[in-house]
Amino acid sequence: MGSRPLPGRIVQLVFGWLLLVAFVVYWVESFLQPPHAMLFGKETWVYAWDVLGLDFYHSFWAVKHWLIMGGNPYSEYFGDPRGLYSFPPIVLLLHAWCRYFDYPAAVGIWMTANTVIMSAAVVLAVKLRREAGRACITLPLALGLVLISTPVLFTIERGNCDSLVLLSIILGAASLRLPGSIWRDLALGVCVAVASWVKIYPTIIIMGLLVICEWRAAVIAVVVWVLIGVASFLAVPEWLTLSSHYQNNRVAFINDLFVWLRHPFAPRERQGSFAITFYAHSLTAYWEQFWYMVGVNWLANLPGLIGSALVLGPMTLWVNYRVYRSANRQALAFPYFLWLTLVGNFAMPISFDYNLIGIPIAMVMLWRRRLSPLTHVLFAAFLFYWQPLRVAPEDLADVLFFSKFAGMVGIAMALSRFSRDPAYTDAAGTADRITVRVPAPDNPAHA
Repeated sequence: MGSRPLPGRIVQLVFGWLLLVAFVVYWVESFLQPPHAMLFGKETWVYAWDVLGLDFYHSFWAVKHWLIMGGNPYSEYFGDPRGLYSFPPIVLLLHAWCRYFDYPAAVGIWMTANTVIMSAAVVLAVKLRREAGRACITLPLALGLVLISTPVLFTIERGNCDSLVLLSIILGAASLRLPGSIWRDLALGVCVAVASWVKIYPTIIIMGLLVICEWRAAVIAVVVWVLIGVASFLAVPEWLTLSSHYQNNRVAFINDLFVWLRHPFAPRERQGSFAITFYAHSLTAYWEQFWYMVGVNWLANLPGLIGSALVLGPMTLWVNYRVYRSANRQALAFPYFLWLTLVGNFAMPISFDYNLIGIPIAMVMLWRRRLSPLTHVLFAAFLFYWQPLRVAPEDLADVLFFSKFAGMVGIAMALSRFSRDPAYTDAAGTADRITVRVPAPDNPAHA
């Protein structure tokens, strides 16, 4: 089935290229002009600092201390006043190239790499749209809309490792397009395992491998995940103790759950330090605050982990069922994996908005005119946060939180609709047979 362009293709191209030029000029100016910070950052939803790559700074100097000074950043001060190195050893290894550059050059390379990775994700999303015969959003417009979105700008500004998770998902989804073999499953399993050590929230994708019936890849992912963990502990024994120290705020929610399980009807000590903020989105952290705010104290007394499980659990089961019943689970893998990372993010006790880069990318792939009215409303609600200008005061952070959550729910509903799309189901409508649509090489729509 060929792709049917939306009306106004020329308008799309012009607007898309304008957005891309503005994006490049903006970041070049931010990088070149002192104090080398995000221009007008305080006027955006981004929680911008006075230096580019604040989180990248942490890994950069840790690598210098490790590879040039011969020290151990997990046990010795290495130049970052925030303390010892807090990321897993695999992240330190993935930043080893920093030893060859000074900080301005390295942060410029990292910002460029983040942009390239997110652009690659958009290219894949647009390609999958076309293969499904959907109305075609031009690539420049898709790139422009995603790159100027708040989560993407936040990721580039902060320089955290979420782009490496996205890269692993891209490579894993691409491997599903290869003929079935042990090498294909090995590539998919390794990608998921690496992503799960770069950050903790992608670990939920291992469950996703089972849902799309990639049993061998799921086993490989678990085995590789264990091997990386053992190797990390043997190489840097201090890391485990240090990690538990730096994750103390997250561990507190687990301790809170155990206390509640022992005394479910006793009043709990309020987690008052986790007020709803405009730059974070943890459902677990905000559960208590929200229900106290609206005056429903008995729900506020439930631990945040229980509350987020009650909200996210049924939704996850529903999407898993829809994807499992789809006749072409592999074609759904990319947006489905992105959505699973969002579930992990909202469930995490502390989660910042640079983790949400999957929302605009998945929306670009899944949006269509014939989605349900409710899905359109949810997508539209996310536009409040998609556009980066801070158009409301910070004390409306609870409204902004629901904008982000609406985007995640909207993607769940679109995935459910996508799983039943005629472009991905056979004539009999069965879900037991998996068919992979490979475009003909002479078809210009897939060139």
